[in-house]
Amino acid sequence: MNLDLKNKNAIVLLGAGAVTLPDSHVITPTLMAYSRINETARLYLECVKNHKQCTVILSGGDAMKTGKSEALVYRDVLIKAGINEADIALEANSMNTYQNAELTSA
Repeated sequence: MNLDLKNKNAIVLLGAGAVTLPDSHVITPTLMAYSRINETARLYLECVKNHKQCTVILSGGDAMKTGKSEALVYRDVLIKAGINEADIALEANSMNTYQNAELTSA
């Protein structure tokens, strides 16, 4: 895929759920969320490879009542995938797609 990268870029990752693993306190993204997380990491790394500035905006509150927002859960996974923590912005209050858009644009 050929990306039309600018000097400054933003990738918005909308939440797709997080769950607590059975018999543990480990909170992890849902299987559906991992496809979004993987694509976000791929786009970010492509941006960095091309020497462009890229901010990853993670949008998602604690809709599943795990005790941790989706944005925080996804951040931990993305940092392990090589995303610089300084390039991550969190929106951790939205509970649905409408709020993802509303709070991310603010």
